[in-house]
Amino acid sequence: MPFRLRDDFLSTAEHSFFQVLRSMMGIYFIICPKVSLSDVFFIINPDKNMSAYNRINHKHVDFLICDSQTMRPRFAIELDDKSHDRLDRVERDAFVDELFETAQLPLVHIPVRSTYNTNELGALFRTVLSGTQKPENVNPLSEQVTNPSSDNTLSTATMVNKPIVGSKGSVTGSYSSQISEVKSGSENHTPVCPKCGQPMVLRTAGEGPNKGNRFWGCVNFPKYKVIMKIE
Repeated sequence: MPFRLRDDFLSTAEHSFFQVLRSMMGIYFIICPKVSLSDVFFIINPDKNMSAYNRINHKHVDFLICDSQTMRPRFAIELDDKSHDRLDRVERDAFVDELFETAQLPLVHIPVRSTYNTNELGALFRTVLSGTQKPENVNPLSEQVTNPSSDNTLSTATMVNKPIVGSKGSVTGSYSSQISEVKSGSENHTPVCPKCGQPMVLRTAGEGPNKGNRFWGCVNFPKYKVIMKIE
């Protein structure tokens, strides 16, 4: 059969942003990448609206965020790169925006960046969630993302309709005892690991002399034992 496995299920930009989302969602939300719109929405009177089905059948949304208990979609994310400036993509985005608004499922547009401000992402996502039904299992860490930076990293982000959380990981002393490289970073900006090039994860030391201190750690630990101290 003429089928082969693709190497690029997610683009480099999508994979990097997925890692950022994964560091924020914890156990409370499930991140579903590249979801077909026809799997999210249904057509009223399909026999009379076949053309409407054809308009969504071959389209997908970059990320669908679902409640981890019920798998009910809570909101969706479109990661916008320069291709979204093309006329055909502008028209496509306008249709998708209207679709989500009609179905009352929030859609957030995030411009592609080399780094992402997790404080601003958390504030934006919480605003989205505040306008939707709250999850059965409320994230107790949702209020830990505070004091959004004045940085304008997400200043061009837009929301369709209205309404995440920013969870912080915790690690034990076994992590800090295996560190091979220490650098410095800021808590307000997600740095990229100098070893693997992936966005790092904000963690809290659970043991040892640095207990309670927050730091950035490589998402691919222990393959890359790199941390960045918060200054």
